[in-house]
Amino acid sequence: MVRSTAMTIMLVVVLASSGGLGAVRIATANLNRFGCGGTDCRDARLSELARILCQYDVVACQEVMRASEGGRKCYGCAGATCQVDKLLQLMDVASGVEWLCRLSSVFRYGTRYEHCAILYNSSVVTGTGREGTVNEIPDSPVFDVRPPFWASYRAG
Repeated sequence: MVRSTAMTIMLVVVLASSGGLGAVRIATANLNRFGCGGTDCRDARLSELARILCQYDVVACQEVMRASEGGRKCYGCAGATCQVDKLLQLMDVASGVEWLCRLSSVFRYGTRYEHCAILYNSSVVTGTGREGTVNEIPDSPVFDVRPPFWASYRAG
C-alpha cells in the first residue's frame, strides 16, 4: 500500500463473531483533517480511500472535520455535501454493499470542529443503537480533547 499523508491505517484487528457467522474485520484510520479541503476533496483521492477502507467491515476514523458545529459542509467544499457522504457512496460502489456511518458529537477546539466516525458494512454488522463517548460513562476518566467514541454492533 502506498503511504498517504491524507490517511493512515493504524491498526487492524480480526475478531471472530459469535454464532459461527465468520469474522468481522475491524480497522482504525486517522483521516488527517478529512474534510478540510485539499487532496481529500478530489474524487480520485476519495476513490482510493474507499477501495482501501471497504476491505474491512468496521472502520473507526478520527479527524473528520466540519466547517461549523452543526454543519454538513466540510471546509473548502462550499455547497457540497460532506466528504464522509461522498466516501460512503464510493465505498458502496467499490464493495457492492451499503455502508453506513455513525458520527460522534462534535469536539471543538479553537476554530476546529471535529468528529470521530465509525463506518460499517451493513451486510456484515448491524448497529444496536448504543453509542456515545467515554465521557458519558460513569466513573470514567474525562477527556477534554477527543474523548473516545464507542458504538455497539451485532454481527449478522
